[in-house]
Amino acid sequence: MRPTAEGLRSPVTHLLDGEGADPWITLPPLGDHQRLGALKPAASTLLEVMVGGEALPLLVSQPYGLGNAAVLATSTTWRWRMRTPAEDNRHTLFWRQLLRQLGESAQQPRDLRFSVEDDVIAVRLVERDERFAPRRDVRAEVTVTGPGADGDRLALDAADASGLLEGRYRTPGAGVYRLDLRVAGGDETSTRFVRVGAERPEQFQPTQNRALLERIAAVTGGRYWQLAEVGGIPAALTFASSGVKRTERFPLWDMPAVFLLLLALKSGEWLLRRRWGRI
Repeated sequence: MRPTAEGLRSPVTHLLDGEGADPWITLPPLGDHQRLGALKPAASTLLEVMVGGEALPLLVSQPYGLGNAAVLATSTTWRWRMRTPAEDNRHTLFWRQLLRQLGESAQQPRDLRFSVEDDVIAVRLVERDERFAPRRDVRAEVTVTGPGADGDRLALDAADASGLLEGRYRTPGAGVYRLDLRVAGGDETSTRFVRVGAERPEQFQPTQNRALLERIAAVTGGRYWQLAEVGGIPAALTFASSGVKRTERFPLWDMPAVFLLLLALKSGEWLLRRRWGRI
C-alpha cells in the first residue's frame, strides 16, 4: 500500500506527525483486494496497492450529490490493528480521518446564507427534511433590526421548484443589522449579523487608541511616539539597551585571571605555612 500524489495532500493518509519513516511501509500487508472498474472523471485515488507489480486503486473518493462517497477495496484493514503493537494507533487514526473527511461535507437541515450588494441584503434559504431532501412547502420570514430598521419583516418567496427561498431587503443606511429567521411551524430561530456599507469590515475602529498604545509601550519598556516626534527614533534606537545582542561563552579554567587567582592562593598558603613553621 502507498498513498498517491493526490493522497499525500489528503488528511486521510497522514498517519504520523513529524518526520520519520514512511508509516505505510511498515503496516502489515492486506489479505485481500477487490478490483475496481474504470474510475469516474471526478474520482480521486488516495491509496493504491501493488498487486503482481501493478498499482491498483485501493481507496477512491468522489463528490456525490451534496456530499462525498468513498470506496475502500479491501476488508482486511483489521490486520493493521491485530498485527501491530498495542501502542500503534495507525488503524484507528486512519478510520477516524476517513470518516471525518466523509462527514465534513454533510449538509445541515437548514442552509441559510446572506450576501450584501451595496445597500441590499439578499437572503437564501433551503430547508431539508429528515431525509435531507429540500422541502417545497416551507414558509419563512426574516425580522430585520438595525439602524433605521426596528423589526422590519421580510417574507421569503420560492425562487424555483427545488425548494430554494429568496428575499431581498433594502437597508435604510450603513451599519450592522441583525436578521432573525423563523420558519412557519418551527420553534427554532436562526440569527445572523450582517454589516452593510463598510468597504473594509475588518477596520471596525480605524481611529487611534492612544491610551492602549501608551500602556503597551509602558509594559514592554518602549515609548509612545507622536507623528511630530518620529525624527528622533533613529537616535533613540542607537542608544537603546534593547535590540540585537550576541552572547559569547568562554571557559573559566584557562582564563589568565583565574590562573593568577589560583597562583596567589597557592603562594599565600605557602607563605602562611612558612611563617607557622609547618614547612
